[in-house]
Amino acid sequence: MSMQGSSKRQIQINNVSIDLDDLDMKKLTHEQKKDIREIERLQHEVENLTGNLTMGDVSDIDKNFSMRPTVLSNSSQNH
Repeated sequence: MSMQGSSKRQIQINNVSIDLDDLDMKKLTHEQKKDIREIERLQHEVENLTGNLTMGDVSDIDKNFSMRPTVLSNSSQNH
């Protein structure tokens, strides 16, 4: 940590000097609150998506959706 002048507080991160007195804490707090709201919105969206997922009957999924031949015999496919 280097000091420039008697009242300046600076830190150095990855060779970048940051003057702590110049940081706008109100703006940072506002941005943080915005980020938290966005995270909560996305979590809610994920809960809604995963909560409504149902597989249904997948017993004949290969027959209906696959381009490769199934392992079922012709007689069992007709049932």
